[in-house]
Formats: sequence, C-alpha cells, structure tokens
Amino acid sequence: MLCQRPRCGAHVPEGRRKYCSDRCARIVNRDSAAARARRRTAAVEAKGGPHVAIRMCLACGQAFLSEGPWNRICPHCSERNVAAPPRASAVHLGLTLPASELSRWSND
Repeated sequence: MLCQRPRCGAHVPEGRRKYCSDRCARIVNRDSAAARARRRTAAVEAKGGPHVAIRMCLACGQAFLSEGPWNRICPHCSERNVAAPPRASAVHLGLTLPASELSRWSND
C-alpha cells in the first residue's frame, strides 16, 4: 500500500495503516486542522459572527476566550494535541491482566 499523503507515494511499512511515517501523519493532520479551522470560521460568519465567551478548557482547566459552544479546548492544548504522538495502550505494549484481576474490573 502507498502513503496517502499527497505527493508522497512511499510504501507504507508493516504495522502502519495509512502513512509511511509519523512525519507524513503529522503533516496530514496539520492540514486537516487548518481545514477544520476554516470551516469553523465560515460557520461562525454564517451565524452572524462569533459568540465569544469565557470557557474552561477541558484538557488543562484554564479559562480562555471561546468562539462558540463547540470550542472547549484552548489553543495551547489544541496545538499540543496535534504535536503529540499517539498514546500507547496496554494491547500495544503487550500487557495483559490476570483472570483474577479481569473479573474484579468487569461490570457484571
């Protein structure tokens, strides 16, 4: 399979889904974040302008000026999310729970 980033075309290594490297994934995600920002700006203008209010960031808890009810993450945390590598899960790390622990965590 080939990398889905425009103008890349490199082979996607085993274990990856869409992009040949983390660099390509970040470039595509950055582009889509910019496209989301343009769509959000167009939606705000269509509604008659921004409804700016002070809201609390769901990630860090700091107050920031939000352009609408859909905007709950401050710009600092938003940039940090784009730059951060994906989180590791127990499955990716090869960790498992013993059966005794698994029954303790189940919601039966």
